[in-house]
Amino acid sequence: MNDSIEPSTEPDWLLFEQAVARFIQALEPTAKVTHNARLPDTHTDSPRQRDVWVEIAVLGHKTTILISCKRYKEPLNQQDIDHFNGERQSSGANMSVLYSYPGFNDLAIKKAKVLGIQCRR
Repeated sequence: MNDSIEPSTEPDWLLFEQAVARFIQALEPTAKVTHNARLPDTHTDSPRQRDVWVEIAVLGHKTTILISCKRYKEPLNQQDIDHFNGERQSSGANMSVLYSYPGFNDLAIKKAKVLGIQCRR
């Protein structure tokens, strides 16, 4: 009998997104967590892909969280934060979190803090 686990044929970035979505669902079992959500862009009303979208009631109010997952080779920089900030603005989310597999450089962390973006590794 072969008990070995077959290696995944899915790309690393997709596995990372799926892992983050499962992690968020485990943290908040009552939340509606959607991986690869297609939601209207608030500026154009056209559908736009979101890595992870979370809907949860907080004190009786619907709260939405946009989560983006980056599986780059290098830590994210301030231009990456600028890009995500544009995505955040067009999502209409109440909160935003950026997960980066390799982490963030110092300027990215500083910029994210000023913009109210949560950075997680």
